[in-house]
Amino acid sequence: MSFDNTISLQTLIDEVMPQLAAAETLLHNTLRSILAVTRDPAQRARCEQQQEALDLELFRIRLNFDSLLRRHAGAVAAMAGGGARDAGPVLQLDSAEAEAVRSARRLCEKIKAL
Repeated sequence: MSFDNTISLQTLIDEVMPQLAAAETLLHNTLRSILAVTRDPAQRARCEQQQEALDLELFRIRLNFDSLLRRHAGAVAAMAGGGARDAGPVLQLDSAEAEAVRSARRLCEKIKAL
């Protein structure tokens, strides 16, 4: 499935966002563990830099997801209130939102590869 310009609401809510949250937790726990035991200043600096870059990327992704969900608040509410779960509406993404979805997917794929 291509995520260039569209994504179903269900895919965003049930797949992309939970996978991103799991990847975030795993990466933060790993970096914290390394920071807790490392005595090497160079390695500590690399980990801190990686953590800052990760936090910035996650912040950007989440801002775009929040914007997307606000723009489609009616569809989100309808899906949350409905008993049957179908794919929900297909959401039209602006360029920043599309990049956020691609970034989230790339981050999750990197974690799976590790």
